[in-house]
Parts: sequence; C-alpha cells; structure tokens
Amino acid sequence: MTGRFSRHIRVSIIAVALSLSLASCELTKNQMTFDRPAEADRQAFRDAMAPIPTASNSEVPTPEFQSVVTTPEELKLPSPLVTVAVNQTVSLRDLMYQLAEQADVDLELDPQIHGSIIFTAKDRPFDQVVDRISEMAGLRYEFKNGVLRVELDRPFLKNYDVGFLNVERKGETTLTTTSSSSTSSTSNKLENDLWKELNDGLEQVLAASDTYISLATLSDPVASAVNPLPAPVVSNDPNVPPPPPPLPGSPQVAPIPASASPTLAITTPQGAPMVPSPPATFSVSEQTGVVAVFCSQRQHKIVK
Repeated sequence: MTGRFSRHIRVSIIAVALSLSLASCELTKNQMTFDRPAEADRQAFRDAMAPIPTASNSEVPTPEFQSVVTTPEELKLPSPLVTVAVNQTVSLRDLMYQLAEQADVDLELDPQIHGSIIFTAKDRPFDQVVDRISEMAGLRYEFKNGVLRVELDRPFLKNYDVGFLNVERKGETTLTTTSSSSTSSTSNKLENDLWKELNDGLEQVLAASDTYISLATLSDPVASAVNPLPAPVVSNDPNVPPPPPPLPGSPQVAPIPASASPTLAITTPQGAPMVPSPPATFSVSEQTGVVAVFCSQRQHKIVK
C-alpha cells in the first residue's frame, strides 16, 4: 500500500514537472515571438528589413528612351561662333548683315530699323548674339525655313489657353458667443474669384512693362568729309579755250596727292523720335477659357 502510494506520488511529480517544462517552453516561445498575430519573431523582421541584393549589371535591362517634344531642327537658330565689335559708327542694319554673313544664313531685315548700338561679342554663339542685340535695340526675330527675319518689336495678338473653370466661390462663417451679461459675434467672409485675380494681374503686368527705353540711337550714323577736295574750276568764258585732250598713252585722270585725300568724320545726327506703339491690351473670355493679349514679344515673355 505504501509502495503504491509512493509510486503514485512519483508519477504525479513527474507529470507536474513535464507540465511545467512544457509551459516554460510555450512561455519562451511567446516571449521570442515579436508579432504574435503574424507569428513572426525578431529574426523574421530582421530578414524583412535587410537590404535587397542588387542584380548584376548584365541582368538589369536597359530602359527604353522616350521621345521628348522639342523645337524642330528647322526652327532652331543656328549657333556657330561669331565675333563682332561695333560702336555708334556702324548701323544696326550693317551689323545684322555682317552677323548673318558670318553665320552663313539668309536674312530678311525690316527697313524701318534705324540707329546703332555699342556692342561686342567674341566667339559667342550666333543665336545668343542675335538675342542680345534684339533685347538692346527693341527688335524681335524669327528663324523659319532657313531664313532669319528681324523686325521692330511691334505689338501683335496672341491667344493663351488658361483652362480655369468658370467658377466663383464664396463662403461666410459667423461665430456668436452669449454669456449672462453680454453677447459677441464674429463674422468671416471669403471670396475666391480666379478670373478677377487673373484680370488684375495682367493689367498690372502690362501697365508696368508698357514703357520701354531702347539702347539704340534714333538715327543711322552719317559719314561727312572734314576737308573736302576743292571743286574743279569751270570757266564760263567762251573766249577761254577748253583744255586739250590727253595725249595717247597718257593717264586720263591725274592721281590725287595723298595729302589731299579727304578725312571722313562719322556722326550720328539727331533723329526723329520713333512712332510710339499702341498700348498693350488684353481680353479675357471666361466661357472659353482663352485670354487674348495684344503686346510686344518682350511683354509676351513676361505674360508667360
């Protein structure tokens, strides 16, 4: 009886020990599990956060290049290097002709272009030189079909597609606070009209940029002789015989001595002021979302 009881106690102790060891294993597993719902331990998170090994260059496919919309080649101004140095003794028309000859391009020049500038450029691209001269002298240019066209920067009409919705937003908020002795009220009103803001912005920009002062003179340089040669004396007396004809083999015109050659002086006379351009204007169509602007190319660049 006593032996059986002893065995029963030993069996119970062993069962309890096994239960405790199993519980401790489960507890240890629970403690090692970092994310219990996902059953992921710390090592699983380390593996997930590890950097992805990169493939070798031979395995990476070369991406296909997409075409980019740019200015067509036939509309791009050539850019060979040119060199020029002029002062007020060279007119703008002669300057543009000389540059076009250096760049080997055809030229169409507005005959209304007058005046001269002080300008230098050494080994600079042709398109940059033309752009600098146009900004200084109030000109605009266009290159099309291999021809460079230069003219005065007079206003012209251009349409801009804005793409705004014809919507006017208004909002008003009122907050009222009442106490036993007083009542206070605060009101906040909000209006958002994009078309009105666009109209006011264009009006200010065009009015501020409508006045332009050109760096070119108003007239072309003129060359005049400082010590002109005396005019030949012609006798009206019928009794005076005419000079004898030149002998055979003799020069027809006697050479002029070098000391008697005239000296030229190049001056820029006071020219008449240029006819002012009409003021810049614009029109906004809220229904179609188009803004029509009538101004010079210099102002169109600002409007953009």
